[in-house]
Amino acid sequence: MRAECTQLECELHKATVRWYVETLVSDPLPSDPDRLLLQTQFGDLSDYAAEHLRGQFPFLDKTRVQEAQTLALRHFRTFIDAPLVPVFRRPLSQDQIHRAEANWAASYPRWLSIWRTVQDQVASGRDISGAFAATYHPHTTFVLRCLSELPATIWPVLDSPPGYVLQALTNLNHERAREALMKTRMNRPDRAGTPPGSEKAEEVEGWAFILTALFETRGPDGRASSLPANQR
Repeated sequence: MRAECTQLECELHKATVRWYVETLVSDPLPSDPDRLLLQTQFGDLSDYAAEHLRGQFPFLDKTRVQEAQTLALRHFRTFIDAPLVPVFRRPLSQDQIHRAEANWAASYPRWLSIWRTVQDQVASGRDISGAFAATYHPHTTFVLRCLSELPATIWPVLDSPPGYVLQALTNLNHERAREALMKTRMNRPDRAGTPPGSEKAEEVEGWAFILTALFETRGPDGRASSLPANQR
């Protein structure tokens, strides 16, 4: 119903919601040992993700990164204790952890998009806290927004998306490829600020990018790709 969401973006969103609900009702609740193991695994994945962000964005203040990581882990522990999201239902295998790390490492364009959004909001004097309870330093906000997508990076390695999700993603990617081709034939104006509704569009873009990671970490048979990361 939001004007800034295109029909294809809406279709992808509806497909991911349906996938979420179907997975949620089919997975059992975790046991106490599973919860403890999940907390450890999310802590390790958070360490990996934070260090990777610092490597890709070396200007980030280490203290701000640690602050964002502490906040993110606090949210993750809450979700593990009350697992209404399927990725918090069972521990990950070592193979799934490696593939989740590969998805994160392949997501630089996504993190760059988030950083530019934060920059635009700071430049325009807008509140960068967004959905968070307090206004943080831009570095903290950036890292926290990235880390908040860690579950979405993990979800694709748990189970292959059903056909209706892949079809919605394919349709959206084809449309975006067509739009990108049209933009290359035009002089793109400088970004003066973030247009209305960009945060919602960014959320849908994030889902599309994370789901696309499936094709980089799975072979045609659905198994993890054996190619090195730089050749995928």
